[in-house]
Amino acid sequence: MVLVPLVSSGCSATSTEGTAQSAPTSVTGSVADLSYDPCTQVTEAMVTSLGFDPSTKKPYKAGVGTATESGCAWKDSATLTRLGADLGKSLSTLDQYRNNPTFNGVTELTVGGHAAINFVTDRAGGGCNLAVEITGGTAIVATSAISRTSAPNPDSCPDAVRIATAIAPLFP
Repeated sequence: MVLVPLVSSGCSATSTEGTAQSAPTSVTGSVADLSYDPCTQVTEAMVTSLGFDPSTKKPYKAGVGTATESGCAWKDSATLTRLGADLGKSLSTLDQYRNNPTFNGVTELTVGGHAAINFVTDRAGGGCNLAVEITGGTAIVATSAISRTSAPNPDSCPDAVRIATAIAPLFP
């Protein structure tokens, strides 16, 4: 679930398996400069309490040259994943997500006192993305749910909001 070009509306959009989407890259600096770092600040205890397996942690970077987004992904099980989450950080602003003309709709919300946007990148269902405004950029929470018994895949937006709310105290 690494972030790629933005597309979406509500809780369904393009891409596969809830692949998170990064905003346009007209920024300078490095994502490493952001003080929020989900790979180090989200502890194993937090990961477990959110329903994920700490042993499935996988770092990722997206963008060309200097990464414009980075983070870590976790799964709920090492062998039979039903829910996955990417927790990332991006240099993109919330306005870049909000004003992207490829979106058919964006849902505005507040997470832990921070302005946020919900957008989904998986028209097959199951995927959901939140961009949460933080100092210097955005925190990204991307979830993907897979049904092992029937189609369509379950909506993972409630999980994205639950996860973002739980980690919001880490946001600068």
